[in-house]
Amino acid sequence: MISKKPLIKSFLEMYNSIMFKKIGIVYKESLSFDADISAHVETILSHSKELYFHESASDAPKDFPKLSKDELGDQSDLIIVFGGDGTMLSTARDFISYDIPIMGVNFGQVGFLTDSSENIISSNQSMMFLMIKLN
Repeated sequence: MISKKPLIKSFLEMYNSIMFKKIGIVYKESLSFDADISAHVETILSHSKELYFHESASDAPKDFPKLSKDELGDQSDLIIVFGGDGTMLSTARDFISYDIPIMGVNFGQVGFLTDSSENIISSNQSMMFLMIKLN
């Protein structure tokens, strides 16, 4: 009989190794934390240990640290950008010297550069986090 414990343990080890531990959030200044971003925070936190916001997120809750660009780049395993192509380009330019993936969530009009829409991030986020980390 094959024991299930090693299989479960190896799955948990794999899951923990691909989960992003620290996620940085950047969002377009015209977006509101309460109206646009807050609905996604619980889902994001289910895939990370820590959540940080860029210091420009003045309306983000005080529970989360607000970091400068350099601090965010140094401490994050992933940056999630809420905005349009302009916000994505600006964020990519800011974090180009850091070796971390950037995922865009389209809140703009066009969405050529952002990976997903806000509807997808809510429904398929688990798979997206695994795909981004593996790529």
